[in-house]
Amino acid sequence: MPRSEEIVMLAALLMSSILADAPTASLPDPLEAGWRGEKVCELLRENEEIRALRCSFPPGGGHERHFHAPHFGYILAGGKMRITDKTACATSTLKPVRPGGAQASSGMK
Repeated sequence: MPRSEEIVMLAALLMSSILADAPTASLPDPLEAGWRGEKVCELLRENEEIRALRCSFPPGGGHERHFHAPHFGYILAGGKMRITDKTACATSTLKPVRPGGAQASSGMK
């Protein structure tokens, strides 16, 4: 059970056509990127159809710059997260997912 201060996200990426379209830039994907030399994501399951990660961010923690293929995620414990892409920086208050709710993204580059 995560501490209430942690932001915990369970993200699943469809692998077939989505990963084929992933950026080929030098940025790592979320699993490869860490924070100050420490891993923040663990691989839960991977096959031809899905890739499931669990990412935990302690207070004051972060995630090194990385790319996202289109994905969806579930927030398990809330907090604030600042997300920066090529054009802007936004701070969001994340709340734990309620039954039937999820967060979706078309990807970031």
